[in-house]
Amino acid sequence: MNWTVWLIPHFHYDPVWWNTQSAYTQTWDEAQDPDAGEARFAWPGHSAFSLVKAHLAKIGEDPQYSVVLAEVDYLKPYWDTYPEDRELIRRLIADGRLELVGGTYNEPNTNLTGIETTIRNAVHGAGFQRHVVGGVPSTAWQLDVFGHDPQFAQVMAGAGLTSIAFARGPYHQWGPMLTSWNIREHRKPFAPTQFPTEFEWVSPGGDGLLTHYMAGHYSAGFSLDAAQDPQTAAAELHELFTQLSPAAATRNVMIPMGSDFSPPMRWVTELRAAWDERYPHVRLRYGLPRDFFTAVRDELASRGVHATPQTRDMNPIYTGKDVTAIDTKQAHRLVETLLLDAEKWATFATLHGAAYPAAAVDKAWRLLLFGAHHDAVTGTQSDQVYLDLVAGWREAHDLAADVDRSARRHLVGHVDTRGEGTAVVVFNPLSHPRTDTVALEIDLDPAVGVTLTDDGGVPVPYLTEALAHAADGRPARALLRWVARDVPLMGYRTYRLLPGTAEPSASAWQPVEATSIANDRYRVRADPARGGTLTEITDLAAGRALLPQGRVGNELVCVAEHRDHPEFGEGPWHLLPHAVAWRSADTAAVVTAERCPIGERITATATVDGCRYTSRTTLWYGIDRIDFATDIDGFAATDRLLRVRIPCDIPGGMPVSETAAAVVGRGYALLDADTAEHPRTLDNTAHQWFGLAAALTVHLHDPRERSERSRAVSIAEIVVPDGDEGRTPTRQLAVGLARAGVTATVTRATGNRYGALDTDSNLPDCRVAVGTPQRNAFVAELLDRSPAPFAAELAAQLAATGTARLWIPAERPLGEVWRPGADVRSARDLPVLLIAGNDADAEQRALTEFLDDVGDANVHVTQPSALHHGETTVEDYAVALLNRGTPGFAVEPDGTLNMSLTRACTGWPTGTAINFPDRNAPGGRSFQHLTSRRFEYHLVSGSGGWRAAGFVAAGQSVNHPLAATAAPAGDGSLPATGSLLSVEPAENFVVTAVKPLGEPLATGSAAPADACDSLIVRGYEPHGRSGSVAIRLAGGIASATAADLLDRPGAPLEHDGRELRLDVEGYRITSLALAPARAERGGTALAASTEPVQPVFTRYWLHNCGPAPMGNLPVALTLRPDDHPRDGGAAAGVRLCAQIVCDDTDAGYDGDLLVSAPEGWVTTPRSKHVTVAAGGHLSVPVTVTAPDDAEPGWYAVGGSVAHRGQELQDVLVVPVGRPAPGPLLHARAEAGELTLTPGTRGHVRVRVSHDLRTPLQGHAQLITPHYIWPLTSEPTRGFTIAPGSTQCVEFPVSVPVGTPPGEFWAQPKICAFGRIAYCEPVRIVVRPGGGA
Repeated sequence: MNWTVWLIPHFHYDPVWWNTQSAYTQTWDEAQDPDAGEARFAWPGHSAFSLVKAHLAKIGEDPQYSVVLAEVDYLKPYWDTYPEDRELIRRLIADGRLELVGGTYNEPNTNLTGIETTIRNAVHGAGFQRHVVGGVPSTAWQLDVFGHDPQFAQVMAGAGLTSIAFARGPYHQWGPMLTSWNIREHRKPFAPTQFPTEFEWVSPGGDGLLTHYMAGHYSAGFSLDAAQDPQTAAAELHELFTQLSPAAATRNVMIPMGSDFSPPMRWVTELRAAWDERYPHVRLRYGLPRDFFTAVRDELASRGVHATPQTRDMNPIYTGKDVTAIDTKQAHRLVETLLLDAEKWATFATLHGAAYPAAAVDKAWRLLLFGAHHDAVTGTQSDQVYLDLVAGWREAHDLAADVDRSARRHLVGHVDTRGEGTAVVVFNPLSHPRTDTVALEIDLDPAVGVTLTDDGGVPVPYLTEALAHAADGRPARALLRWVARDVPLMGYRTYRLLPGTAEPSASAWQPVEATSIANDRYRVRADPARGGTLTEITDLAAGRALLPQGRVGNELVCVAEHRDHPEFGEGPWHLLPHAVAWRSADTAAVVTAERCPIGERITATATVDGCRYTSRTTLWYGIDRIDFATDIDGFAATDRLLRVRIPCDIPGGMPVSETAAAVVGRGYALLDADTAEHPRTLDNTAHQWFGLAAALTVHLHDPRERSERSRAVSIAEIVVPDGDEGRTPTRQLAVGLARAGVTATVTRATGNRYGALDTDSNLPDCRVAVGTPQRNAFVAELLDRSPAPFAAELAAQLAATGTARLWIPAERPLGEVWRPGADVRSARDLPVLLIAGNDADAEQRALTEFLDDVGDANVHVTQPSALHHGETTVEDYAVALLNRGTPGFAVEPDGTLNMSLTRACTGWPTGTAINFPDRNAPGGRSFQHLTSRRFEYHLVSGSGGWRAAGFVAAGQSVNHPLAATAAPAGDGSLPATGSLLSVEPAENFVVTAVKPLGEPLATGSAAPADACDSLIVRGYEPHGRSGSVAIRLAGGIASATAADLLDRPGAPLEHDGRELRLDVEGYRITSLALAPARAERGGTALAASTEPVQPVFTRYWLHNCGPAPMGNLPVALTLRPDDHPRDGGAAAGVRLCAQIVCDDTDAGYDGDLLVSAPEGWVTTPRSKHVTVAAGGHLSVPVTVTAPDDAEPGWYAVGGSVAHRGQELQDVLVVPVGRPAPGPLLHARAEAGELTLTPGTRGHVRVRVSHDLRTPLQGHAQLITPHYIWPLTSEPTRGFTIAPGSTQCVEFPVSVPVGTPPGEFWAQPKICAFGRIAYCEPVRIVVRPGGGA
């Protein structure tokens, strides 16, 4: 069989990065007026609109050309703006000339988001591509993402895709043959790789997809564009083929023919003839990813082999992404968890008479998906894009918060809250029972105090955290916090507020003379002389200290960084340590201790190098964790990284971290090196927690002795005999290890080894070898290089039972080989677990026995102790740090846990902007740097390993806090305490989503989302073990079916009307569609279904505001000029085209088109009734004529249609005469600083004007860091401004009592008619004081 080179034309599109959404979508390649002052592009480029046009045109010119289109970020704007291309695109899809790839909304960075964000990315991507456009996405197209969640393959398989292609993962950011992005200038000899570029990527849940790794990166083929002629391009392509073909799994080589925002490669047509003339023995074909994957599958099938299974962890890639612009991660986590809770409560409320708030929930999800892009949540964007993203997360937060509050309030109205006083219903959104703190803000009667009781009437102690006072000085409002005990899973518990004798101030924090605090689980001690760091952390239940002798915990470490990577550049993408700048333990701090009725805390405050930190360590009575809160002010030095570190004494423990829906072992980090000398730190990403534990424990026994040694394993290389890589037993072994938390790379015995840090993105700490030395050349080499007793023991075991399991330790301890620049590829560098049999049947029996043994994440090896006497013992104890949006972590070989808190990187594009000056934040800084910050993190520990210690539930608990709702007494039908949905045993299944069946707004459907018909319950098994659960729905189950991740129903499931019993497999994501047996249909609105500011501008991308407006804009109007006005005055008739499109597939549009023009202008028509079929579009010619005496200037001509309660508007700004160039929109903040104290109010005022000769309609946003979102309740305001006028837009700012002091910024942004303006930012200063 001859070789085939598959050229896959594409262009990589980022909706945001250094440039803006507006530019990347439409305006980047429009003519720029140098005097306009509206945009400053770093270099010219091609917008998505022009790229789609160019590639479609090339298809028309060249009958062999084909192309892929991908992200909804540009597909929907293009689909709605150029509906005349719809039939062409659909025909090209049908003809196999165009493929929709991705199956996702965009290219998300899935290792920084939760599993539901990844699933919803598929829901919205596949929904639009399948149902609206009419394609069938089959290949996940993750070209540029910075690493992957290990469960990504399972999600894509669950969404119906069959393959994956990506350019980053198993090797460092530029792969095995590049040192930077330009393949012509930065190519290196192809580094040794361990497996083919085509393999089956298998998730910990066991699902896998055929995957292609782009070893030459996603722009490999587009480099030919720089060739001088087609012949040179053909020669360069052949050289590229020669390098890539040895790594291919079959005689098919994929070469992507595109790059960032790239038009068709200029030699794309002529290249074929030049190639065929010089290289006729190799077939060159333009194709689509599905063609390539079909060819690979067919050849593998013809050879009777399967693709090599790989469970390899495709991380870390670009370690800076985990902490650069940290509030992108914090804001996303805050909104993501709140939205999931709101969605659950809204679904349950729908079963009790509420109308499901589909539009609000859908908009919030799409805002999250937009921000999950790999140049968004990663923080690697310009300052302007950063501001736009923060605005999007704020909007999503407010939508989710509104739904959450109103849904809980609705549910409380259906709970039996009869009794004295005020009922307080505490809600638990998680699928396990909870005991945790909860807070409620209440009004106080100055004449009486407050008593809080539980549902049994027992008084409950509480803490008064903040007080607001009336004019007479008496308490008027208070924030109460208490420990709510045993709140049912996905349910609630009712408490009562009663008049009492004690004032709330008696329950406030009270100072005590101490440097240590304790609850019934932990005791901690702080040292003022060492910066208030902790010198003691004792687990009282286990009777052990966590800190090593002489070490301190909760220490802040500031690391000086290089501005850019000395080798790669790309400052924001990489961690760039140079040397430690300071440690908090090297200074003195003021330390205070306090006690309240529900807990104790220590506060340490100090200033180092101008950075003031306030660190609080809190222990709540009855809660088994340590809560840390650290405030940072004045972190003003540039190119600095701030970590918090806690050393832990856990003998034998290895790094373990939670990913989005699994837990995997990770490698040690290498922090004590200068990036200029050793570029890899091996920092990694944790979803909600990381720690020291054992993913898999290998127990080493000698039957003649009572002692046991053990070893933790985190990452493995599976070495199998040549030819066995794709066999079923190899796959079963890889999946079994992955479910134990050990990701693995499958290699062949005579192939390249895994473990060279200059190429591999991570390192293994163990090898698992299969086969005897006669079958496995690696085993033969290993035994030759090992002492003779190992070979003798292997022979003895084989002779005795026909099978063998042997542990062969490494020559040196792991800490000695795991060093900066490590290379652990030598046979004796790592320990080896050998599994063998005398023959094929015996080897299969040995593997089966091993898989049975590994099911509980413990493996047992029996051999003479002399063979493993150098091994230590893994303590059956684990410790973890939980995060709330600070995912970057590093575990050092000595067991020190490091969490990255923030960094101030100045490398490009940080600090840059398009529409305002660079470094425009107050003080001439980047917006990503200049703000006070707050970080919350938590420590948990326990015996029995991470599973028994409950780390998964603990991580969820701190990210999904309990919520309290007060209500008057009522006789609802629900009991005072109960579960709306229950799972038993709770530890066997994590419920990630409860929602109505179907996503109509994502799939172009006008049908309502109604949980009364059916709801989706989705979750996963969290510990890598098989088991079963019983799922019960309050009110009963009428019917149940399995469902995929797109909510498509599958096989019916048995149930008894009360509960459904479900078998679960380790880390497998499961969706169930349940029809409730009892539901109360109703129409009570929980949230608005329209945008707060009307009319809605339909070319929303021009405002850099993210996804489509509320409702997903199923009907859109676009005004487009038919020609350009003549120079020297208004055209006799400016001819426009009003395009009305309908993306609904099951409902058309019937309404009136209204055209608005300046007073005195003649418009034809002014109104027209239009009817647009489902999925159709309509063009209406429009002519507007200015009067002869019209003054020169800029005029707005608009069109609008009404749909589902919204006025949808587009506006074109047309010139009369020769108006002066320049920005049409102006904004100025009245004051540059606003200083307030807790309990006070103020305003940010912005004066907005414009140069139009017609009224201006738009909206203003006040963008702030998420830390002060509670201070601004109305961040978006609409306006209408008459010509020649100025309007003052006011944003109220109210500082809640108890707000800590800090310095922040507020950036006003003005949007109108496709124009944007960012005025001067306002410094927001919160000073100590007020009524706290």
